[in-house]
Amino acid sequence: MYELRGNIAVKARKNMKHLMYKLDSKLIHRISRDEAHRTRELILKAKKQSVVDSRLKKKMEEYCRERFGKTDYWPWLALYTEYRGEFKEGWIPCDYFRFSILPQWNPHSSFSSLKTMDYRLFTDFSVRPVATVINSVIYGPDQMVIDSAKLEEYFDTDDKEFVIKQDGGKGGDKIQFVKKDGLRNLDLNSLGNAVVQPVLKQHASLDRIYSGSVNTVRVATFLESDGRASRKFNILRVGTNGSRVDNTSSGGLFMLLDTEGNIISEAYDNFCIPAGSDHPDSGVAFKSVKIPGVREASEACCRAHEKFPYARFVAWDVCITENGNPVLLEWNTKNPSMWFEEAMLGPFWPDYEF
Repeated sequence: MYELRGNIAVKARKNMKHLMYKLDSKLIHRISRDEAHRTRELILKAKKQSVVDSRLKKKMEEYCRERFGKTDYWPWLALYTEYRGEFKEGWIPCDYFRFSILPQWNPHSSFSSLKTMDYRLFTDFSVRPVATVINSVIYGPDQMVIDSAKLEEYFDTDDKEFVIKQDGGKGGDKIQFVKKDGLRNLDLNSLGNAVVQPVLKQHASLDRIYSGSVNTVRVATFLESDGRASRKFNILRVGTNGSRVDNTSSGGLFMLLDTEGNIISEAYDNFCIPAGSDHPDSGVAFKSVKIPGVREASEACCRAHEKFPYARFVAWDVCITENGNPVLLEWNTKNPSMWFEEAMLGPFWPDYEF
């Protein structure tokens, strides 16, 4: 009798857990699709004419039912179509990609949030740290434990400013810039797990666009079934309005790049709304600038991805230094955005079977 009651209780808990998961999943998808509708409305206000009519909507619904099992995924495809000016079979809706595909492709997504691990994983590509703090243990540039009493010796470099990145930060969060004098007086252990890096000097072409932040090239790579990493797209991100970071959540802008470093689109803001062809602060025309080292950055990201085969889709943020060399600043496996790029440059996975 007690065993029967126990089995019933376990089954009830499983059923409740499954029901809560379904409810959460429906809510998440509804929020995501509301976002697609809102963004589409903003685009239509600017364009004043829609590409999507009832016939095309029906075609998108049929495509979603055939490929993804439900018609409900059509809102993101409608948004893609407004951007592109036509519907492309092979597209993956953002909500299907983010909530169905990405958890399977990137099950160990927390690794990329560990800033203290970057140099250990990608030594030849990442920024060499001045110091790293992990579980209250301080490591030097070569990842060997150092005496905290002698820590000041490691700050005696030619660098005048440093950036401190704490584990778990994203989108410019948990980052602070410190001058050399301020670093000497800082209690590193008060930051938790963190890495101290010199602030890199970017290439003159990037500095010309906006000198207030390190402007980065984002490279998205995909690990193919044969273990080879391939590049999917490149974008350029630039800061604005005095911001020290180029993240769009902090007011930054982004543009599409080709492999030769040519800017091939106007700028877009955090909501992927067009933001003009000139930088709002410097006045520089974006398309007048060619970004060096983009091909080399893409190749370096592919090599790095092949060293970390635990994620299939990765977005890498790379600094092109004053010498034209690509250096990894951070990478993202948890939610590497792709919907805008899929709309404008895709489909990236037209024949992939889900």
